[in-house]
Amino acid sequence: MAGTGGAAPWGTIPDNANITLCFLSPTDVDDLGWSFWHNKARIESYARIVKMFPTLHIKSSWHPNFISGGDKTQALLAIIAAEKCDAVTSLSVSNYIGVDIDAIANAHPNVQFTHFSRGDVYVTTHADNFAAFGIDIENAWYVLGAAAGGQSKTCVGFAYPVSTLKLAVNAFQRGMLSVNSKVKLYATELGSFYNPEGETKMAELFIEKGCDVILSWTDTRRAAGVVHDYNKKNRSSGVFSIGYAADVATFTGDSVLSSLYLDIEDLLFNQTKDYLTGKYRTPHIVEIGQGIIVPRTSPAADPAATAGRETAWNRVASGADDIFCSAIKNSTGHVVKPAGTSDEACLRGKLRATAFHHFEE
Repeated sequence: MAGTGGAAPWGTIPDNANITLCFLSPTDVDDLGWSFWHNKARIESYARIVKMFPTLHIKSSWHPNFISGGDKTQALLAIIAAEKCDAVTSLSVSNYIGVDIDAIANAHPNVQFTHFSRGDVYVTTHADNFAAFGIDIENAWYVLGAAAGGQSKTCVGFAYPVSTLKLAVNAFQRGMLSVNSKVKLYATELGSFYNPEGETKMAELFIEKGCDVILSWTDTRRAAGVVHDYNKKNRSSGVFSIGYAADVATFTGDSVLSSLYLDIEDLLFNQTKDYLTGKYRTPHIVEIGQGIIVPRTSPAADPAATAGRETAWNRVASGADDIFCSAIKNSTGHVVKPAGTSDEACLRGKLRATAFHHFEE
């Protein structure tokens, strides 16, 4: 029965049913990054859903700071019981680390579980009521690397979350070196997508190192704030940040060279619509053309940064390099699609690692 943690996701849901959609967020909206942007998308997609299904009583339930709640298995079970969730969407790969999600899904067969995790897309043994979606972003990092290469006159500092994601760092460097073969990339691992103190410290150290483009691949926007404050204090515009997880220029202005974020509203809307109509999709990869956005470079950027970005963009569009496997969507909605597929084998088999400089304190 709908609204009791058990609306069957495979059939037609009757009129006047009570439906509860539960969303698990790794952090809270005060990060002004990943959780802020995804909660905004949740609210906007919810407004569209209730308009499309006026005969249903739909509730959207937000659960922040899920990764810091202690025993995540018990926390998830408590949320399902208290909210009577009919569908649970996990908005971070970190949410289910250490959680036997298949056991929970099998114990709640009438609840639809969806998880943000590219790795789980390729697992074929998950419970029938579990689906995963992931993002295919290496080519977007390549384009941003080209922008950074055109902008930087000294070095670029890149703080990345965990060592398993070096593939994207290498894609960024390949883009950077395609424009400027002399600029150095200093990269360091933060150990997590959520490390505000580490992000702040590394941004400050990169500035001390003399880097003029700095990015932190994290859920917060502390690095962009450090860059903005540095420029303001020194009455300069010589250092730029690259944002992640949100359109960071919205918060810190022209010191943001560009950003990489998800336009996840459509994804959440379509996911919920498919659930409510009994047509829920199997696990899938979200390609850049489906909702990964790379805004135009800052108005304050060097023309070489804009030119570098456009050159990289055209290279992706032409399919000239077989490391690219999906599409890019710009901030106006125009889709540039290269040849190839968004296949994990393509990404891991054809994108060769290149060396980058590890930054040491």
